[in-house]
Amino acid sequence: MSMKVIRRLLKNFFKKFGTDSNVVDVVANLIKTDEKYEEAVSTIAGARLQNVVIKKLREGKGIFRIFKAKHKWENYFFCLWIY
Repeated sequence: MSMKVIRRLLKNFFKKFGTDSNVVDVVANLIKTDEKYEEAVSTIAGARLQNVVIKKLREGKGIFRIFKAKHKWENYFFCLWIY
C-alpha cells in the first residue's frame, strides 16, 4: 500500500475517531529527534511512524475493527501502540 493511500486512511481515521479520548496520535507526531538524525530514524522506522498510539487496548481494538470493516484494510497492518 502506498504512503499516499496510508495518509488518506489516517486522515479519514482521525476525522472519525480523532476526538475519541482513547486515541492519542501517530508515532511520528509523538517523537522528537535532532534534525541530523531524522533521516536515519525515518529509514529505520519506516511506515511504523504512521502507527496509531492509543491509551486502552480493548477500546482501541473496537475502534479499529469498525474502521477496518468500513475501509477494507486487508493489505495493511495497522498497529496499535499502548500509551
